[in-house]
Amino acid sequence: MATTPAYLPANPKVTSCLNCRGPEQYAAVLAQFDVLLNERYHAREGLTFCNIFVWDVTRAMSCEIPHWWLSHELNANAVYDWLRVSGPAYGWQPCTADEAAASASKGEPAVVVWKNMTGKSGHIAVVVPTPAGAEGVHIAQAGATNFPLGAVGHGFGNRPVRYWRHD
Repeated sequence: MATTPAYLPANPKVTSCLNCRGPEQYAAVLAQFDVLLNERYHAREGLTFCNIFVWDVTRAMSCEIPHWWLSHELNANAVYDWLRVSGPAYGWQPCTADEAAASASKGEPAVVVWKNMTGKSGHIAVVVPTPAGAEGVHIAQAGATNFPLGAVGHGFGNRPVRYWRHD
């Protein structure tokens, strides 16, 4: 996929509708963004792009977590607030870590988010299906480091995270 400036929406070839989700479709949506190599998500000039990666994936999955809301650009902290205040009206429901992992394994989008209470930006990542033989929640993330698959602790450490799923 060609690199699109981060402030503009991506136009992915692989998308999913609410009634055509499944593990294979979710994997195909995630794979096309190539979070590890896609320059759109590379940290630069002191900025990271976790929120942009989540925006792209959820938009492709027909359950957009916005990057722009009411003419404001949302960072990870603002996305955390959007999920809490507006998310339920758009199908996003708070859930446990196990519920997020189960949703992802069924091909239903799920995210994990942390709000940085110091005022600096927090972090958000996409929950992905748990690999066979593994335990716990696994994520794909853009940020200080980008990776397509890793344990949630690899991206968030021991921060107090919240999980959300879209059914």
